[in-house]
Amino acid sequence: MSVYVYTNRSSKLESCWRGPFVVSALAARSAILTTDRGLEEHYLGNLRRCQGPLTESGRPSRFAAMQSRYRTRDLAMAAEREMRVERSAAAKRKRTLSADGEIAEALAKSARL
Repeated sequence: MSVYVYTNRSSKLESCWRGPFVVSALAARSAILTTDRGLEEHYLGNLRRCQGPLTESGRPSRFAAMQSRYRTRDLAMAAEREMRVERSAAAKRKRTLSADGEIAEALAKSARL
């Protein structure tokens, strides 16, 4: 996991976050980070996680948005599957009815003869 470390700024224009750094170990209220200076220990309150992978729009994709997208996709796939089952059942009924109609017509013709 990568994190940014909060630092005091010497001027207004400097960034107050430096990093990203890799977390080597976690303690109760601190984390040990691997930096270019070596290993550093920082309080967890002064750390911020790096954002996840970016979406096509260039914005980070949120967990809730991703879960919503997956849920919507699953619901759409289930509805499509259900529609296919209904269509095949309707086609089967139609074939059965047409076959019954053909049998009835054949019986009616044979009865006339």
